[in-house]
This record gives sequence, C-alpha cells and structure tokens, in this order.
Amino acid sequence: MKNVIFFLLMAGPVAAEGPSYSDLATESCLQEAVVIGERQDCIGASARSCMADGGGSYVESICYSEEGVFWDARLNAVYQEQMSAAQESDPALAGALLRLQRAWIGYRDARCDAVFAAWGEGTGRSPAFAECLMRTTAEQTIFLERGL
Repeated sequence: MKNVIFFLLMAGPVAAEGPSYSDLATESCLQEAVVIGERQDCIGASARSCMADGGGSYVESICYSEEGVFWDARLNAVYQEQMSAAQESDPALAGALLRLQRAWIGYRDARCDAVFAAWGEGTGRSPAFAECLMRTTAEQTIFLERGL
C-alpha cells in the first residue's frame, strides 16, 4: 500500500514549490513530553505545522507522508535496539517481538486500507491514508519506546 500513496502523490498536480516540512515540531514535542502518555499528543505535530499555510489534500498527503518517514525511522531504530538486546538475553522475547512486529504490519496495512476504501473516490482518501500510516506507525513507535 506504500506504493499506492507514492503513486497518488505523483499523480497529483505538480506544485512549483512543495510544502515546507521539518521534523522539528514533533522532535521538540517529544523532548518536552515528561511522561510517555504525553507523547501521543506529539503525533502529527510536524504535519500540522507543514499544513499551516493550507494547500489542500495534495499538501496534506505530503505533510503526513513526511512525518510518517520520521516515525518509521524511529520505529525501526527502537525495534532493532530491542531485538538486539532480546536476542542476546532472552530468545523467547526476541521471538515474541518478531511476531508482534509482523502482526502489527498486517494490522497497520488492514487498518489503513480500510480508511482508504472508506473514502471511496473522494479527494480526502490520499491524505486520510497517509495520516493513518503516520499515526499507526507513531503509535507503535511510542508503544515500543516505553518498553515491554
């Protein structure tokens, strides 16, 4: 489904200058979050900042996708860190972590496919799909970052 969002972004009108995206709002929010529960409030912070000047569904798709890249990199880092530690100290935990991630990927894909389908042919389906991928990935990242 990741290929679908790429295709949808490329199929849209080409803007002379795309939206201005930066990870700064999300990074700052995460640094200021004192407790793990507050990190949920950081999801979408950089995307919202990116969309502050408007731009419609094309810009929304780009902004959500860009923040999705941020969360995906963070998820991969925490997963690799936890998997390496588990492989050294607790093979059962390593197996459980692997099964968790595989199941989560299926859940993420099914959830976001359903969101995409729910929009039918509407122009909001691309940003809704990108937002779903970003949010679901962020939620999993925060879950893993708080530890098992």
